[in-house]
Amino acid sequence: MEYIHVRALELELDNLISEDEVSSLRILRRVRQLKDFEDRGSVEEGEVEFLETTEKELRRSIDNPFKANIRKSLQREQHPKEFGKSPRDRIVELGIFKEIIENAKREHAAINLALDKYENKFPKYVEWVQELVKHSVKAPAANDRAKEQMSLVEWMRWTSKTTFDALKTVLIDLGIQISKFLVDYLMLVRPVISERKAISVTLHEVKTLLRCQSVEENSVVINAFVSVVQLFDETLEKAAIRYDGKREGKEIDFRLKLKIEYGLLHLIALEVLRLEFQFSYPDMPMMVTNEWFLANQLIHYREYVFKNKLNNVRAKMNELKKELSNEGYDSAMKGHLHKLLDVGIQDIWYNIL
Repeated sequence: MEYIHVRALELELDNLISEDEVSSLRILRRVRQLKDFEDRGSVEEGEVEFLETTEKELRRSIDNPFKANIRKSLQREQHPKEFGKSPRDRIVELGIFKEIIENAKREHAAINLALDKYENKFPKYVEWVQELVKHSVKAPAANDRAKEQMSLVEWMRWTSKTTFDALKTVLIDLGIQISKFLVDYLMLVRPVISERKAISVTLHEVKTLLRCQSVEENSVVINAFVSVVQLFDETLEKAAIRYDGKREGKEIDFRLKLKIEYGLLHLIALEVLRLEFQFSYPDMPMMVTNEWFLANQLIHYREYVFKNKLNNVRAKMNELKKELSNEGYDSAMKGHLHKLLDVGIQDIWYNIL
């Protein structure tokens, strides 16, 4: 019976060593990718040293002959009594080996938590946007509001129906285009973040980012974009879409994750802010002598500024979709789901005013 117990412990230890080797290699890859991350200037003092030290320790762990010797002893085919130890002594020895490997497992968990800090740039990005909008947009807007100036959305309500309809059409058209990019971004994020809980956190962060771009409180433009994110969450929940980012144990390249999670979102956020500034910033005088001329200026702005910017977003979106596809992930939405979201987006924007 003791021999059976010895063999069971040997098999368990063999599995633990295999898991340890895989874990070490995965962490080593994360460390190397972080070290190669182009935005080295954002790494705080001491972080590079931590990554280099961690890499050296992982290399030593992977090349450690101690584990190789343990595995070699486990793969012997002779009867346990031929080890020169009693079964009881062998059990004690295996218990010591097991404790060593489990300690390494706990160390790996701690390293992964530390590395998460380096990968999670989103909160810093949101803080940066908040500060930018606060000083560059909100403060001047408060001064202009004190001069009794109105936002374009407010001013539209005082215009003729023709002017109102023309400006509303511009707002709806741009809002829908940007919203579709936002939804496409969220679909690209799904394979990157595999768990439902993590997706919920991401959606919350995106909504936080959108809200901090509001020129003033209760912006109809920002509220519409927040509603789009909420629509996305509710639609996927009802459709019972699985949040299964990993396929066949393959992980998405770190640089590609950053391009999707931060690079692409940054481009979309800029267009959200551009639209918010255009319609919500209080720079309109109480009286305008030629409202139709002003409306035509905005239409011109849409055609020559927004069009180019949105084309840039579209090009980046297509590029990342291709890269993600090359990684073995299908980021495309199902046809019926795409239609549901499109209908919901249009409903949000057509009812904005």
